[in-house]
Amino acid sequence: MGEDWKQFYSSAYQGTYRNLHQPALIIGGCFATEQKWIVAVLFMVPVYACHSIISLWNSRLSLPCDILRSCYEAFALYSFGSYLVACLAVL
Repeated sequence: MGEDWKQFYSSAYQGTYRNLHQPALIIGGCFATEQKWIVAVLFMVPVYACHSIISLWNSRLSLPCDILRSCYEAFALYSFGSYLVACLAVL
């Protein structure tokens, strides 16, 4: 009975998935400009984590790390603004 179910499942939905592949490629290609801004914003988490770890290990490096973190935070805010502009330009 297990083999019959697998064969039914693959034959019934194979055409559906084949038809969904093309629109997914078209939609995915449209959002390439937004994706780079999202990645820049999401990269804030590892930057903050590295800042915290380095500051805990060596307190003398805390100030330079804080300056670099603040610069990246400004870039992340710029990236978020650019992401919003890119999303609204699509509409």
